[in-house]
Amino acid sequence: KLHVEKVSARGPLWKFKGHATVDDVRTSEAEFSAMIVDPQR
Repeated sequence: KLHVEKVSARGPLWKFKGHATVDDVRTSEAEFSAMIVDPQR
């Protein structure tokens, strides 16, 4: 199961953190970001 929460959003840049569990045991965790871009630019 994946558990993700938004940490911040400033303009087109979003930051997240989350973790994965298997049988209720945490197996991994990460912090990541994503950016929304206009493909026409």
